[in-house]
Amino acid sequence: MKTTEQRFWEKVEWRSKTGCLEWVGALSYSERDGKRRSFYGRFYWNEKYGSAHVYAYERIHGSVTKGLEVDHLCHNTRCVNVEHLEAVTPRENQLRGIGTVIATNLAKTHCPKGHPYDTNNTRTYKGMRNCKRCNADRMRLERAAQGIEARVMATDIHCANGHLWAEDNERFINNKRTCRSCHNAAKRRWKALKG
Repeated sequence: MKTTEQRFWEKVEWRSKTGCLEWVGALSYSERDGKRRSFYGRFYWNEKYGSAHVYAYERIHGSVTKGLEVDHLCHNTRCVNVEHLEAVTPRENQLRGIGTVIATNLAKTHCPKGHPYDTNNTRTYKGMRNCKRCNADRMRLERAAQGIEARVMATDIHCANGHLWAEDNERFINNKRTCRSCHNAAKRRWKALKG
């Protein structure tokens, strides 16, 4: 009777151009866009089926730490060469992927309208980047469609309501400069409403 090692190596072939040890045994399949696409090598050990590349990794490094998954550095999902495998977080694995939505979007440096994704113009919400300028333009158009007057914008000299910025008239809430006069007036209106 063959050992697990012997059964494993029977299903591996050397690819000299890439340095991959490619799995030629059974494959797990996935359907996307109505097409069957092969994913990873499938191998039976420890009385269960699993991924061939995980078996190869665990032979050398021991079991994969909980919360990590084995990534192919060579991007060949059939490769079982331990030098091409690394245990990483699922997020890191997705970011390294070629053609994955996360990796593709992270590589973008500008929004669809050409505004840069930089610290001043980018807002992150639920893990997604949003362009502040595009959002401001969209809100301006929505207000105009509803007949709401355009708001006066704050400048380096005064707030949106015309109060001068001064040490005694400004405070920072969540790293955002706020006018104390406007803030106090809003508090007074709120108290008047509550009665």
